[in-house]
Amino acid sequence: MKNRGWITLLETAYDLSGSFDAWIEALAGAAGPLLDEGHGVAVQAFRLLPTEVRIERSLYLGSPDLHPLPEATVGAAAAKAQDLVFRSGIPAATLSEVVWRRLPEEAAAFEEATGDRFRDVIGIVAHTGTGSGIALN
Repeated sequence: MKNRGWITLLETAYDLSGSFDAWIEALAGAAGPLLDEGHGVAVQAFRLLPTEVRIERSLYLGSPDLHPLPEATVGAAAAKAQDLVFRSGIPAATLSEVVWRRLPEEAAAFEEATGDRFRDVIGIVAHTGTGSGIALN
């Protein structure tokens, strides 16, 4: 049987039959085989406000000591870096490709926020068209 990873992720994304919490947990589980390189996977529900990106809900599946890192990295990023990730319209990319190439100083902020545990992150950002969305990384 072929790997159904991306199909499973898409089917999960479109299955809105349960609660929001159950949905983001299912998304994290479906994204894990595709994005997890041994450190877990995070799902962040976000809202775009005029001058900030607000993480409204966050779920991390992985090692308990890494649980605060997804939100910490967003919080440590400059507004310009957040805009590149959440407002650029790029659906899937790495931080090094989208942010650090344009704002090299943000690599140091990321390393500090993660305790120098990670060198990069790959993520998927999906928008609802109403100022909110989901990020998977």
